Amino acid sequence: MHNELVEKIKRFNKKSKVDEFVNSVKEFISGVFRLAAVLGVIAGVIWIISISEDSSRSSNTTSSSYSPPKPPAFNEPALQLPQSGTIRRYTSRAGVAPLEIKTSAGSNYLVKLEDVSSGSNILDVFVRGGSTIEIEVPLGTYRLKYAAGQTWYGYEHYFGPSTGYSKADSNFRFYNDGYRVSGYTVTLYQVRDGNLSTSRLSPGFYPVSADG
Repeated sequence: MHNELVEKIKRFNKKSKVDEFVNSVKEFISGVFRLAAVLGVIAGVIWIISISEDSSRSSNTTSSSYSPPKPPAFNEPALQLPQSGTIRRYTSRAGVAPLEIKTSAGSNYLVKLEDVSSGSNILDVFVRGGSTIEIEVPLGTYRLKYAAGQTWYGYEHYFGPSTGYSKADSNFRFYNDGYRVSGYTVTLYQVRDGNLSTSRLSPGFYPVSADG
């Protein structure tokens, strides 16, 4: 009887040790999972902070976008207006066809004739606002362009930064049919009475002539 009791006690002690070991393993595994969960939460927080910082840096980069430099200030002195009809010719061909240009007061004009085929300047003529001029041009087909403004700064700067540039929508053909020489009358009025259909030009399409 005594031996059976001792044996039972031994088996009980063994079972208790096994249970303790199993419980220890369970607690270890549970601890590992808890640690993994904590590490996961920390990693998530770090990721969110990183995304937020990247977004902030991107926003700052966008807000500080490139701004082009301002053009230099225009400080050229104003010059006396040329007389109406002041003409500069860029061809040796004789002027035979009549061209009359009428203007209204308010703006002054530098009118250019450009050869349609070659694109070269044929002549330019200054017309004060409110005046009418008559000139003779060589035979040919031309594109008419003009710069307009009030204050004159010379043939390099025209009427300064406020210069308006335009071109006629139709070409002008001056010819001799054997009986007569064709010509034109052009009105550059800033009102509905003008007979010239025009389009605006950027300054680059109204180049400065070779000699001024």
